[in-house]
Amino acid sequence: MKKTFTLHPYLLAIFPILFLYSNNIDQLSMISFSKILIPVAIILGFAVVAMVIFWLIFKRDGYKAGAVISIFLVLFFSYGRIYDLVAGFKIGDFIIGEHRYLSALWLILFIVGVFFTIKTKANLRNLTDILNIFSITLVLFPL
Repeated sequence: MKKTFTLHPYLLAIFPILFLYSNNIDQLSMISFSKILIPVAIILGFAVVAMVIFWLIFKRDGYKAGAVISIFLVLFFSYGRIYDLVAGFKIGDFIIGEHRYLSALWLILFIVGVFFTIKTKANLRNLTDILNIFSITLVLFPL
């Protein structure tokens, strides 16, 4: 059986930077593409270090390590967008659109995702294949 390379954590890490650059390219006409290399290098460095750490924690299972890092990256980069959507949202007199509630929800989602990743007995190769295809497609759009 052919081994699948876990590519999605790295692509999900650079996607927000590429997306922001491509959406603001008209305002950044004097800024070259090379200016995003430093942020890309920083986030890729984080992804590589996190991948190695979780690879060791999960007893050299790159599929589980990649899944945990991807969960973290999706939650990390989506937090601000979701907060903008729910900021000030009320149910009666109770304001649920606050950082303390959203950050608690994000922490719970991360813990649940990690828990199920750790507890699963299934090989996550198929999930890795799907996430690789999804992240490649996602990165191609801003390029």
